Amino acid sequence: MRYPLPVFHARSVETEDGRAMLRIRLAAIALGTTLLVLAPTGDRGAGALVVVLFAALACLLRFGAGRVRAELFARLGVVADVVYASALVSTLPIDSPSWALYAFAIGGASLRHGSWGAVAGTAGSVVAYDVALAMRAGQATAVELWPLQVLIAVGLLLAELVHAAARGARERRELRSLAAAQRDLAAATSLAELRDRLTTHVVSSFGAERAAVVHESLVTEWANVRRPLEVDGLVLAARFDPPDDAGVALAADLVGCATPLLRVLLERDARREAAEVADRLATALDRVNAQSDAVSLLAQLGMGAGGLGGPTAVVRLGDGAVVAGDPLGADAVAMLRDSRAPSVIGGPDAARAFGEDARGVVVVPAGAGSVLVRVFSEREPTDAELRAVRLVGATAGALLARIAERDEVAARLGELRDLTDALRGQLREREDAMRTTVHELRTPITSVTAYGQLIARNLQSALQQVAQLDRLIGDLRGGGPAVSELALGDADLLREAKDAAQRQRILHDAAVAVDAVGASAFPIRVDRGRLAQVLDNLLDNAVKYSPRGAAIRVVVRGTGDEVMLEVRDEGAGIAAADLERVFERYYRSDEAMRATTGTGIGLALARDIVRAHDGRIWAESAGAGRGSTFIVALPLAVAAKTE
Repeated sequence: MRYPLPVFHARSVETEDGRAMLRIRLAAIALGTTLLVLAPTGDRGAGALVVVLFAALACLLRFGAGRVRAELFARLGVVADVVYASALVSTLPIDSPSWALYAFAIGGASLRHGSWGAVAGTAGSVVAYDVALAMRAGQATAVELWPLQVLIAVGLLLAELVHAAARGARERRELRSLAAAQRDLAAATSLAELRDRLTTHVVSSFGAERAAVVHESLVTEWANVRRPLEVDGLVLAARFDPPDDAGVALAADLVGCATPLLRVLLERDARREAAEVADRLATALDRVNAQSDAVSLLAQLGMGAGGLGGPTAVVRLGDGAVVAGDPLGADAVAMLRDSRAPSVIGGPDAARAFGEDARGVVVVPAGAGSVLVRVFSEREPTDAELRAVRLVGATAGALLARIAERDEVAARLGELRDLTDALRGQLREREDAMRTTVHELRTPITSVTAYGQLIARNLQSALQQVAQLDRLIGDLRGGGPAVSELALGDADLLREAKDAAQRQRILHDAAVAVDAVGASAFPIRVDRGRLAQVLDNLLDNAVKYSPRGAAIRVVVRGTGDEVMLEVRDEGAGIAAADLERVFERYYRSDEAMRATTGTGIGLALARDIVRAHDGRIWAESAGAGRGSTFIVALPLAVAAKTE
């Protein structure tokens, strides 16, 4: 803080006064010495001693005042000036102009003590001159009294001049103080700083005992001066003890200068606050709009209205539940349920329901049946903050409605998708059944054709194939082959293999050989029609993927609890990566597609039939171009379980 009259300035003034007094005394010493030299008579020795002593005293008064009280030395100096003049008047002839030395004493008193010093110096000089004349009454005449009139005139003139000069100096100081205070106020960058500087200058520069910038209603009996700032009901309250009209006038002038500065700072603070609220609002809207579900959106609202800050809550009015944000008391919830949004709750109601620190509560809609509550502590909300909270609440409500609509549409879409998938699966099953049955119809039809040519030789086999054809037609009517519904009966796997080989010889003129290992019969309990489908599919694939005339070997053997049948060919072979996939429905390897046509159904159907008999089926191959072996293992336990 800069003050108009700092301490070093007062010290410099004191130094200049001391120098001026020394110059006045040196002039008095010079005049006294001249009078002594020019005087025809008188006690020159005593006069010279007086001059020397006064010169020493002048130096002491000038250079010794810094070590003792300066005010005391100043008063002693006035007395010394009068005594010096009186001593020389007493030693010089009575008709000499030694009385002029009193003029220096009067001038010094005026310089050090103002107009009252001039009056006091004049009175002292007149009295001292009268005493000196009285002591020399025998030498004095009436004519010698005229210097008294001159001294009085000089004193009065100096008193008036000093008074005018002091008044001008005081006014200049006051103007400098006011100008310095105005400059200091203009440098304030905030409302609080402006208030501090204003009250500091009123106290330090204008002499007030106490000062403060407060609302008019807060000023009590301590202030005897009130100056309105004309902004928000603020006043400058000050106490001047004793009352000082000049200080009060300067304080009033400074208040007049502070009022426009205060308006500017208030407007700037309002703009800055509006900009900050706008930034927080943009952040809040970004956070709110970034949420994709109602839970996260409500969580953002509960965490300071998505970025607006402050105690915040989202309340469902139907049951008074706080669904997000800070907890609220029962009184607050009851007040919210009775209020109509948007609204602002303030005053004692806000403090009673939302806490003693609450100065204002903003309630805005936040979706169907819910409100957003923002509590402002220590101050009331501004218009910009009210608009921001309302906009966040409206945005959140619209977004919650959109999220609800989206979730409803998503749920309906999921239901439609599930229904579509179910219909697609049913259609695929029907299509698969159709393709499978059509595929299986080809073999018995071909067999019937071949057996018809040789019916005289193999009538029984032809009848079996006709029965198989009738079963496949039944499967087609029922939507596909039901391999889980088996017509189990006793059969010989070796006999079934030989019949299947005979069918391939008739159909394709294939070289199919059937061998038995370890026994001449392998009784099992199976569905003979389904088993014929498996054998026909395996042998048909072996014939298709083998060179024409290549040998195909079927081997039947018993291995403990299982009966195994192997179909070996010397055809295209199977890559290692395709050994597991050849049993997948509709799957055909690149080599298979290049070698011959097909649908990829036969092996998948064979796997399903074997598994229905609690058996196993797999493929083995040394690689592409090196033939393949398909192995079927049927447990002997099947017959035991069905007996």
